[in-house]
Amino acid sequence: MDKNTITPQVALDGGILDLNATAFSVNSDMTGYKKFYLYGSYEWSKSPEWELTDGLSIGFPVTSKCFLPMSSRGKVQQHEYRYCYRPDNNTSAKWSCSTYTTPDDWDPGVGVGSKIDLEAMPSNNAHKGYISQYVYVEKNESGTVNVKFEYGHQTWTLGSVAFAVYPASFAIEPASVTKVEDFGIVFRY
Repeated sequence: MDKNTITPQVALDGGILDLNATAFSVNSDMTGYKKFYLYGSYEWSKSPEWELTDGLSIGFPVTSKCFLPMSSRGKVQQHEYRYCYRPDNNTSAKWSCSTYTTPDDWDPGVGVGSKIDLEAMPSNNAHKGYISQYVYVEKNESGTVNVKFEYGHQTWTLGSVAFAVYPASFAIEPASVTKVEDFGIVFRY
């Protein structure tokens, strides 16, 4: 697979949101399968006005024949979501970070999603983090698909960020956030 990266920047809710996405092959630890790493990151280089619960997702079409690694208890494995924050007026402050290894939602063969609880106290903060997922495909399979990354931002409390499966892939439910920024890459496997 060719490595493909995209780095869009958007003005959103009075802030500046930098996004990044990439996908590439890695050595497989499963005989008879190819393994790929899907990674999407975000950074609020200028704080948004509202710091509520946002969401981040990775979606790919079921036609890609990719699948998520699962534990013997039926839970998604090889997932990572990281969130970091620091006061936006103190660039020398250390980032405070948390890492999670279970997605908030997922769907077989189409993607994963995690919620981002933006820390708002004691003042506006800079925020950054990422979502990543390893996927597998049978060694004899090949193709080209789009992988869609989405960042959903809330400017008032609508409830909880929700995820859904659309005809093509896994994504953030638009009605659960104020604004969805989507960005994609071409994925060759």
